[in-house]
Amino acid sequence: MSVEQSARSVSHAEGVDKVRALQRVLYRSAKQDPERRFHALYDKVARSDIMWRAWFDVRTNRELRALMG
Repeated sequence: MSVEQSARSVSHAEGVDKVRALQRVLYRSAKQDPERRFHALYDKVARSDIMWRAWFDVRTNRELRALMG
């Protein structure tokens, strides 16, 4: 089962968004095998939904810092 398929199944099962599901699957994979190297992550990270979520998180963080002074 690929990481993307695993992320989809986690997303459907737990009702979380696709980005969070991918994060969980990668986290679990890394914990299961500490020696594992994630050589082929570029295609997962460069997905448009991942990039939009990252941009949204950065933008939200900047706005919060501006409000805090």
